[in-house]
Amino acid sequence: MEKVLSLDVDKRPAVQFLALIKYFDEPALSALRQLDDIMQVFDPEQKNSFLSQTLHDTLPIIPENLWFTRIIPRFDEFFIDSYDLYPALSRPLFYMLEQCESHNINKLKSWINRIVYHSIQPTVSLLTL
Repeated sequence: MEKVLSLDVDKRPAVQFLALIKYFDEPALSALRQLDDIMQVFDPEQKNSFLSQTLHDTLPIIPENLWFTRIIPRFDEFFIDSYDLYPALSRPLFYMLEQCESHNINKLKSWINRIVYHSIQPTVSLLTL
C-alpha cells in the first residue's frame, strides 16, 4: 500500500497490478468486472452460474445506485435477446425488485415484464393449440 500512495510516480505500481493488490480484491468489484467481461465467456452454463449465483449473492454488498448505473445497463446491452438466460437473470432482478427503494422500481419494470412474458409465453402457446 505504501507504493500505491507514494508521491514519486515512478515508485507507484502500474494500473494493471492494482487489481492484484489484496486491498482492491473486493467481491463487489470483482462481480462488476466479471459482468463487464461476461460476453467473452462462451459457455452458457458459466454465464448462467455467474448470473444466478455469483451476481445474486454479491448484490447485497453492491450499492443500490450501482444496480441501476452499472448492472441494468449491462443487462440491456448483453442480454435483451438472450432468452435462454432469462431464468438466471430473474434471480438478481427479483432480488433488486424486492430490495430497492420505491422510486427505483420503475427502472426494473421493463426487465420484469420481459421475464414474465417469456416465462408464460410457452404456456399460452400450448393453451392456444
